Parts: sequence; C-alpha cells; structure tokens
Amino acid sequence: MLRRLLLGLFAIVASTARAQTPIATPEAPSGLSVAILPIVAADVDPIVPQRVMEAVRATVREAGYDVVSEAALVRAMSAVRLSSPPSPSEVWRVTALAGAQRGLSIRVGVANGLYVGELFVASADGSGPYRAEFRGDGGTFLDYVVEAIRRTLPAPSTYDAEAARRYSAVATSTPPPATAPSWSTATFARTYANPRTRTEPRYGITFVSESAFGRAQGGRYYHHGLGARMDFAFGENVVVGLFAGYLNLDVGASRASNLLFFAQLEDRLQFVSTGRARFPLRLAFGYVPFNGPFLRFSGGLRFPVGGPFELGFDLLAPTFWWIP
Repeated sequence: MLRRLLLGLFAIVASTARAQTPIATPEAPSGLSVAILPIVAADVDPIVPQRVMEAVRATVREAGYDVVSEAALVRAMSAVRLSSPPSPSEVWRVTALAGAQRGLSIRVGVANGLYVGELFVASADGSGPYRAEFRGDGGTFLDYVVEAIRRTLPAPSTYDAEAARRYSAVATSTPPPATAPSWSTATFARTYANPRTRTEPRYGITFVSESAFGRAQGGRYYHHGLGARMDFAFGENVVVGLFAGYLNLDVGASRASNLLFFAQLEDRLQFVSTGRARFPLRLAFGYVPFNGPFLRFSGGLRFPVGGPFELGFDLLAPTFWWIP
C-alpha cells in the first residue's frame, strides 16, 4: 500500500513539473521564402551535399523562412543560364524569378584534409550580398554549415518589400536566353551535385623520361626513352594517350637510336579522402620501327603540383619488347 501511495505522489509531481515547463516551439513563418540553389560540390562523396542540403533546409526554416517550392525554383533556373558555381547576379535573378525574398547558394570541397565551403546569400530587395566561409572535419562540418547560415542569413524583419518591388521589375524585364537549358530536378542534380562527373573531354600533354632494365639472350640491357604523350580525358578517371618518343637502345657492344610509338588506356583510381592523389593503372600497345611490338602494364602515382600541372611516377611497369 505504501509503495502505491509513493508512486502516485511521484506521478502527480512529475505531471505538475511538465505542465510548468515551457514547450519550445519553432519560430513562426514570416511569410518570406528562401530559394535554395543546388549544392555545388567537388571532390567529395555524394552523400556530403545531401547532408548539407538537409541542414540548410532545417536552418532556413528555423530562422523563420519558408523554402521556395521545387517547381518555382526549376522555372526560375530555366530562365537563367547558370554557371558553376553560380555568380552573385545569377543567384539574385533566380531568387527574384522564383518569387523568393532571399536566395542561398553553397559550394563545398576539400582542402588540406578538411571539408571547406562557401556560402552566398542574395536578397531580392537589393541588400547585401552576404558571404561566409567555413571548414571542418567529417564530424563538425555540418555544425559549421549551420553556424554560417545563422550568422549570414538576414532576419526576416530586415526585408525591404518596397525596394524588392522595384528590383523585381528589373529581374523580370530581361527575357530569358534563346538557348536556355531545359531544367528538371534530375537535370540540375546531375549537373550541379558533383561537377567531377561531367564527361566533356579534356586535353593535356605529358612529358616522359623512362629507363628500362632487363635481360635478353643471357645478358643485361639498359634502354632509355624520352618523349611526349598527348592525353585525352573522358570523365574524371578515364584517359586515352598517344605517345611518340626517342629510344636509346642497348644493343650489346654499342648503342643504337630508334623511335617508339604507342597508344595507352588509363584508369585513375582514388583511395584517399582529400581527392588530390590519383593512382593510375595503364595498358599500352606500341611498335618500335624495323623491330617489333611493344607491350606494357603500369601503375603509379599522380598528383597536382599547382595550377594545371601534375607530377607522376610509374612505380611498377612490367614491359615486353620485341627488338631483334
């Protein structure tokens, strides 16, 4: 009996405490909305922009804004030829055409082993622009994203509706480009979610110096080659190369000169989180004039050294020569 009495008293006290505790409610919507452009991401796992977008949407609503509908955003993007990442003027125009009061664009990437990002906020009333940069590791990056939005996104009470009406006339008076792309959710997710997946070919020249050691007919030999390879990259990791170069051949008692031509197929692998280093695997077929075919399998390391330049090493390259 005593036990039941004590439990009853405890339940009454607990319910009273709950009744006196204020319930946290989200800030009421202000009637203003934010156009959130697709996240522009480079060298990061596809899950990163998804998590960033979820954090952005939640923080925008927490600030008292609505998120503009996807249909309105798509219509606005269809009328603007967006670059990647979009310029401030493009973000502002998409914001005005979508009927939103603020526009938000974020790009994320990787630098020195950390996630880095840049936030840009445009306002249809002409105020701003507002910018912020942030960085963090895998465990803290989203916290920094949220903190950057909170300190950068202006409060709804600062919005100047009269100025926005004047600027809106400017935004809507310019006709859309005659060749504007046709946007859909799938289109801008494929184009902007990860620019590394684009398939336009890129071109480059690789200068090569290589030494070959081996045995033939009971003796050792040393060959050396110098040349250049024209590379054609399709997508991020598939590269086709055409090589032409000079060969200095060990022919026993003396040395001889010749040429080497080959075509090469390369697949670049990535194992590190920074996204900078690549580990190419290559297969090459070629020919040494007046002698015979050339075959090589190779694997190595390739990493950027600044600007458009890269430095590479073949760490293992078994090669077969037919040189009578």
